[in-house]
Amino acid sequence: MVLETERLYLREMCPADYDCLCSIMCDEETMRAAYNSAFTGAEVQGWLERQQARYRQTGFGLWAVVHRDTQEMIGQCGLTLQYAFTALNAGEVHSIIRDTHIASQNVALRCGMAVTDQCVKRFRNEDMRFFLYTAKRADGSGTDIIRR
Repeated sequence: MVLETERLYLREMCPADYDCLCSIMCDEETMRAAYNSAFTGAEVQGWLERQQARYRQTGFGLWAVVHRDTQEMIGQCGLTLQYAFTALNAGEVHSIIRDTHIASQNVALRCGMAVTDQCVKRFRNEDMRFFLYTAKRADGSGTDIIRR
């Protein structure tokens, strides 16, 4: 378990989460803001495998959000700025956000992040524009937490 609250807890995703991930990621409306369309089952499987690889490589990634009462996975989330700067001693934190995902852009701005770059990624034969948001540790200290 990564973190727990009164109603929820976060944990690493595991193969048993595939069906719950599919119910989220294969839903057109849910995935429209970030990816323009739903994922296929094979794409969800790849997503799950990438998260598990990230846990092994860096010690973190996107975690399953689980409702304590039902034990149902209801979503996924990753690091927050506060966690990265304090627990991981990160010098800076980056977030890649789709240009059409205004709500996430607003969250990044409220967290003190600023756009530092942009790129276009090709997904399902469609070019999608993304912004790179960056926040740097206020005191200039911290370490590079990315392990390659």
